[in-house]
Amino acid sequence: MSAVYLDALFLRLQYPGKGIEQQALYAALGLTEDGRRTLLGFWLFPNEGVAVWEELLKELRSRGLVEALLFITDGLSGVAQSQGG
Repeated sequence: MSAVYLDALFLRLQYPGKGIEQQALYAALGLTEDGRRTLLGFWLFPNEGVAVWEELLKELRSRGLVEALLFITDGLSGVAQSQGG
């Protein structure tokens, strides 16, 4: 993978019987060596932080993402720590 774009967006979701809750929608998008874009995954979690990013990156690695030349983020909470830097 040439590049991986990671981002989280906070949404207010309504759950039957529970009301409205704020959740973080995580997305991982990839750019291949030949320029194709691909959705690597998306997840819902109640918050954003190091533990969540570590879990998502481990999942991507277990699904075959071995190396990315560039990780693109916008200062997400916990991303640098979860990548070891």
